Amino acid sequence: MARHRPQTPAGPAARIDIDAALRAAHAELERRKAYKHLVYLEGRIAEFPPVPDDPPYVEIFPDLSKS
Repeated sequence: MARHRPQTPAGPAARIDIDAALRAAHAELERRKAYKHLVYLEGRIAEFPPVPDDPPYVEIFPDLSKS
C-alpha cells in the first residue's frame, strides 16, 4: 500500500510562498516569546517595593491583544 502524499504546488514560486509562511510563523513565535518575557519582567519589577521618594512603577506597555 502506497503512502498518501498530499499534492503540493511545484516550482520556485511555491517554494517562495512556503518560505514566506515559515518566516511569518517564526516572527510571530518570536513576538509572542518577547511579550511573555516582558510580562514576566514587569511582574518581577512589581514584586519589589519602590525606593523611597521615587515615583511608583508604571507599566510601560499596556496589555496587548493576544492573537
